[in-house]
Amino acid sequence: MADGAYHTENLTRTDFALNYRLNLMRGIQLFVEPEIINVFNEQGAASLNSEVVLLAPFNPFTTKPVEGVNWRKGDAFGQPVGEGDLQTPRTFRMSVGLRF
Repeated sequence: MADGAYHTENLTRTDFALNYRLNLMRGIQLFVEPEIINVFNEQGAASLNSEVVLLAPFNPFTTKPVEGVNWRKGDAFGQPVGEGDLQTPRTFRMSVGLRF
């Protein structure tokens, strides 16, 4: 297994937002701000389970560990641990308010 063989793919995300304001009276503004998060709904995982189970002891200075003999991947290896590890799906938000 080559060094760096286990890594996540690059994540990208495109967001879009507009900000509109309307002066109502002196010092009071109405604002509207629509946003689209992850416009192209790109999907990926930012972090994955990396559990490794040790099987037989070895000396790391003299012996190269062998998968299946000295260690094995955990049952959930390479899977996202929780919902927070996944990229945010396409999301619409709208802010409306008064500034004074």
